[in-house]
Amino acid sequence: MRLDFAAAIQRIEACADRVIETSIENWPEGLADHALARPLASLWIAPRDLEAVLSHSPPYRRFRGWSAERDITHLPRVGTETIDGDRSLFLKLGPCSWHERWGLGVVSWGTLAAHGFDTVLRNVTDRMAVILHAFVTRGEGAYLHLFPFIDLSAAREYRVLVRNGVARLQHVKHHEQPADAVGRPESGSRIVETAHWLVSTYRLKDCLLDLASTGRGQEIRIIEINPVV
Repeated sequence: MRLDFAAAIQRIEACADRVIETSIENWPEGLADHALARPLASLWIAPRDLEAVLSHSPPYRRFRGWSAERDITHLPRVGTETIDGDRSLFLKLGPCSWHERWGLGVVSWGTLAAHGFDTVLRNVTDRMAVILHAFVTRGEGAYLHLFPFIDLSAAREYRVLVRNGVARLQHVKHHEQPADAVGRPESGSRIVETAHWLVSTYRLKDCLLDLASTGRGQEIRIIEINPVV
């Protein structure tokens, strides 16, 4: 479905604070302990540079009245010194991941370091530009998070809708083959109970929780949080 850019921008501007809160650096204290992974490094992109990143989305340029893409300045690499060159990384800019852009979901640190960050940042999608406009609206920059890649091919993912403190299981994504799933049913009530505990403990507002479990008895982890917009 084609993105209605103007309408999407309007919705994001109306709930900018809730969008910003979903980026892991803004989660309530302690909630990141339940995340699927923590970033190996987080590189700061200042507000002006974030706008330069978004300028590589043609609809966003038209929305801002810009005639050309803007240059992205060199990003500091503070905190990346201990990352192994062969380590596979999953990249997120603020709350937005590159998994929707084919070929940019997983990349090695060695490749990223050798070619710089411009190649990645120039490939921001229109949908990402809409979401990240929340940060621009508030005059804030964002972090480029370098997460360790975690293989979820044998896991199950769950989407839980939370409204007014009530959690409802919306969707289950089975990665394993049906034959492998025998004897591994995950209790829907367990997922909902976990979501309700997270919401009440960390006072989360209306949101969508994406959760993952690698099997019966395994701890349920947070993949990401999305606001209800």
